[in-house]
Amino acid sequence: MERREAVIGIGTALPPHAVTREDLEALLAPALGGGPEAERRVRALVRRSRVEVRHSCLPDFAAGASSSLRRRDGPGTAARMDLYRAHAPSLAIRACERALRASGADPREVTHLVVVSSTGHASPGLDAVLIDPLGLPRDVKRTVVGFMGCEGVFAALRIARSACAERPDARVLIACVELCSIHLRVDAEPSSLFAATLFGDGASAMVIAKADVVPEALLYLGADDRRSAEPSLDRAGWEIGDDGIRFSLPASPPKLPQAELRAFLAALGSTPDGAQLEALCVQPAESWLLDAVTDALGLTATTTASSREVMRRVGSVVSATLGFVLEREIERTEPGATGSILGHRPGAAMEGWLFERGSARPVG
Repeated sequence: MERREAVIGIGTALPPHAVTREDLEALLAPALGGGPEAERRVRALVRRSRVEVRHSCLPDFAAGASSSLRRRDGPGTAARMDLYRAHAPSLAIRACERALRASGADPREVTHLVVVSSTGHASPGLDAVLIDPLGLPRDVKRTVVGFMGCEGVFAALRIARSACAERPDARVLIACVELCSIHLRVDAEPSSLFAATLFGDGASAMVIAKADVVPEALLYLGADDRRSAEPSLDRAGWEIGDDGIRFSLPASPPKLPQAELRAFLAALGSTPDGAQLEALCVQPAESWLLDAVTDALGLTATTTASSREVMRRVGSVVSATLGFVLEREIERTEPGATGSILGHRPGAAMEGWLFERGSARPVG
């Protein structure tokens, strides 16, 4: 594999409040009218998501908690953005500090900062707020990737690739932070119930440099490709309303185009033969996608073990999810192992990157 960029540091951070399956079942059952039948339906929905625990910056999910988020007439968008401004910076800082420490780079060496988020917006944004706490140089080149959902991290990787091509000494810090819990809705809408079972809060960060200017790396990035689907309004998406951000579902369950997926990975240079593919890091927006990809490529569950573990223990943290997956992949694979990163948003786009495990050891 051609080594183009090196991931020399990865860091993740989770907020303090764990949300278990039981917490969600108790929270959501009243939205369906309460009683044994509502409890049964909610339990089935929560179990089907395969998320065993996720995390929130708010204590509002705990049993007996008093919160305006639990009311059907929950807080408006302004109040939810206040929560974002209060909690997002500290979470992003923790992830970035871990990534910088793992990279061994001096924060003053960072040349580019890319901030990714779809769950909150403000100006000045996190790209400005992070500079002083992290000790970044005042002339750091800042970019914000907003409201792209899970795809945002791939846009950030492409920005890092361009920066390294233009400037050999580039050190690019990518910070992804998402606070999905501040947009909680406890109502009977399928999209609201689905979002409550799947999305959590978290942050991840990566430090990226040109591959041939660093002595060792956690991961090397190779070729990448992106395919956009035919435009369609009938797909999952995010909408900003007067009461925060709503997650919308398509009218019918999406289907994974298996032949298209196999052709896409083959063109990327990653074999679709499960016997040869050592690792596949899927951006696990939904649990069904992991099963569909595994079946389509004839893989074993071990090949997507890191993605499955993140789905169980973290849930989907939108753009930040990939950082958690790669962090686990580094821990479970040996230097020289190769694989693919896959992001797939049904009805929208497919993303793919080749990677090779480097010889650097992760820093706890």
